[in-house]
Amino acid sequence: MIPYINITNHSNEQIFVYHKFDNSLFQIGIIHPHECILKTIPIGSTLIAKKAIQVNDIIIPNETLSKKIISDDNYIIF
Repeated sequence: MIPYINITNHSNEQIFVYHKFDNSLFQIGIIHPHECILKTIPIGSTLIAKKAIQVNDIIIPNETLSKKIISDDNYIIF
């Protein structure tokens, strides 16, 4: 069974969260400051958080803020 992982954004900035799989990035969410999402993600997977920036009326991912590998914990904090 794949566990539920609570992914929390403790920063003051909006972030994009990606699941890295076979050298590809799959977007799993956009998290607003001080909010969280609950997802099912296999243990051992890599999550990548990227800072969101606004260009005109579009919000796009920019620099990588953090990379985390999912362990036995039920939460990831960025």
